[in-house]
Amino acid sequence: VDAGERVYFHAALPVYSGLICLGMYKNPGEAGQGDPEWIRTSDVALVGIAIYVNGELCSGTFSDPPLEKNGLQHYGHESCHFMPGCASTYMADCTWVGGVFCLAPNDADMELRDDIYIIMAYHQILREWSRRPREAGVPAFGPREIDLQVNLVLSTSYLANLRQVCAGSVKVTLSEKGLAMAYDRIRDIQDRRG
Repeated sequence: VDAGERVYFHAALPVYSGLICLGMYKNPGEAGQGDPEWIRTSDVALVGIAIYVNGELCSGTFSDPPLEKNGLQHYGHESCHFMPGCASTYMADCTWVGGVFCLAPNDADMELRDDIYIIMAYHQILREWSRRPREAGVPAFGPREIDLQVNLVLSTSYLANLRQVCAGSVKVTLSEKGLAMAYDRIRDIQDRRG
């Protein structure tokens, strides 16, 4: 895709009977694949969106997220509603089986508030990577390309276990026209739609 094109992705959660699975865990030395660990209905499930560019994590805004003020009183343990290293974090419950996430909206898309952190992260990536010098062995002419990988990360509000699920990757061409369109798009989001 070109930097000026709209970018959305869909991700499904590993859900069974309303419970979200964090993965298969086993004790050291045990045979087999282990037992599934579930996010209980009494827990707060977190869904994080981690973005990588050419294999490098773009950590987003919440590299050191704050603890919730009343987490200990409300949940019985310290809690956090943002996942470290993720560009955006969503809270999920047993009715949530997946979602459509937006990195670069089309002109008619006015429902951006939920995805504003990943939209801002994506456009920051476009800005930063277009300014970086080219790596050795990459031709000095023509538009650059980056490999954008988006991962879905699951946890609970106490961040004891994390499960990273790759949602996909795409090559993004950083053409001059596309970067200009992306700049106009983010200005429009900040000024009119944000």
